[in-house]
Amino acid sequence: MVKPNQSSPQQSGSLGRGYRVALGPLVPPPVVVQCDDPPSEIAPAETGQSWDHSGLVPHRRKGRLGVALVLAVIALVTVWAVWEAVFRYHAYGIIDGHLVAATSPQAGQLNSIAVIEGQRVVRGQVLAELTNTAMDRQLQSLTSELELARAQLETDQVSLEWRRASQADQFYESLGEYHTLRARFEIEQARLEEMQITTATTRTMHAASAATDHELRIQEVTLHGQQRQVADLAAAVGDLADRVEGSRGLITEAADPLAAARARVHHLTGEVNRMRQQLAECVVRSPVDGIVVEQHLRVGEHSDASQPLISILDEASLRAIVYVRQPASERLAPGDRVSIQAEPTGTLLRAQVERLDARFTRAGPSIARWYRAGEPLLRVYLLIEPDDTEPITLRPGQIVKLPRGWR
Repeated sequence: MVKPNQSSPQQSGSLGRGYRVALGPLVPPPVVVQCDDPPSEIAPAETGQSWDHSGLVPHRRKGRLGVALVLAVIALVTVWAVWEAVFRYHAYGIIDGHLVAATSPQAGQLNSIAVIEGQRVVRGQVLAELTNTAMDRQLQSLTSELELARAQLETDQVSLEWRRASQADQFYESLGEYHTLRARFEIEQARLEEMQITTATTRTMHAASAATDHELRIQEVTLHGQQRQVADLAAAVGDLADRVEGSRGLITEAADPLAAARARVHHLTGEVNRMRQQLAECVVRSPVDGIVVEQHLRVGEHSDASQPLISILDEASLRAIVYVRQPASERLAPGDRVSIQAEPTGTLLRAQVERLDARFTRAGPSIARWYRAGEPLLRVYLLIEPDDTEPITLRPGQIVKLPRGWR
């Protein structure tokens, strides 16, 4: 019977909550059993090693069960560790690749960075932008000077066109005057020739007393006046001819009076374009398809010319180098496709055997713990096949494993 608050040193055991169980004389001594709820009736067994009530278990059996469970866990962990370290993977290796530095040909302050580490980029993609304050001011000055030179050239060109038009009008006017005066000169020249003949005839007649002195005098005075008029017309025609030729030279001149101004505008245009091209080079673009591995500067920091800004792992050079034991080296040949596991993510990658090394070597320090000391190993170079569906970031020196069932 269960009796509250009554106990005997040899015949009762504590069950918690103030209850004690009368056990009677037992051999061996009674085992104390803890119980959350007071049982309605507990009867001792004949041997004292087990109980009829299923909810009560001796401490000795529980201890044995716990020890067995711990030993089983230790055995499983040991087996898994041995499998993981010895039997699961056939070979180990590292990721190798060529790092390309994206640099700026111009010095400046880093204004922005458009990529992050681990991001996949393509050739020509904008990576960062720099600001060169001195070049910006120089470009503004050259641009203003170019605009002023162009405006001056346009003004001079308008003035030249107006002057040429005026000279052309003057030329054609002078040419018309020349032809008119030339015609008059020819008429007066013909009249002079007639007067010369008439005067000669009058002189002959005067010698034969057929003409009077007065008639001869009148004829000679008229001839002299005509000679002076013809001479004046000849001089005027010559002067007008010179003026016409001068006007003709102005409108047909081969030399460009604005050649110097045009050359200045051309020079300034070239300087502005060159400066803009230099500023455009402050936009840093990716030289290859690859993965951003490292950013060497932060936004706001100053960059010198040709200073590396961002390091990119060239995907074309990306490969894995695994060290295969001598017996298994004959199972691989160039062109074979295998699966490798990248650490620490455990991602499986597809790769193709590029080539096998010509001689055996030793494992590198990063993977030597998986091989026996001095064990001859053959380096196998694997080309990583890109996977656009699940891009993964690989870095030089990263550990890779070749599973035993690599196919």
